[in-house]
Amino acid sequence: MNKPIIFYNKECGFCNRTVTWILKEDTEAKLMFCSLASETAQPILSHYGVTITHDTVYYLEEERVYSKSTAWSKIMKTLYPSKTILINLVCLIPRAARDLGYNWIAKHRKSFFPNNDYGLMKAEWKERFLGT
Repeated sequence: MNKPIIFYNKECGFCNRTVTWILKEDTEAKLMFCSLASETAQPILSHYGVTITHDTVYYLEEERVYSKSTAWSKIMKTLYPSKTILINLVCLIPRAARDLGYNWIAKHRKSFFPNNDYGLMKAEWKERFLGT
């Protein structure tokens, strides 16, 4: 597969809403998605030496897996290529510091959107999801 894949926690309401937002923004269908709980995610990510944690987003592109804030910077660059310089400036912040912010959001994500019953699947989006 030539398109980058976003691995996300489909049991998380915040994560589902974020994926829905990405789907709406990604009008050129550049990105694919895979639930971390699917049978598809484990073999793909373990191939790259990743042990799955469900409080992390993963981004697979060109045989490399990125996580947390770095995954987000990759997602933003894919969605908004004209903003790459700005995104690169944010990435000048050391990863450890960026990941502190990511970890805080991950820790509190259930309080932002406590229900995870947020429907993702529009018919036109189904082909963008790997696994079940």
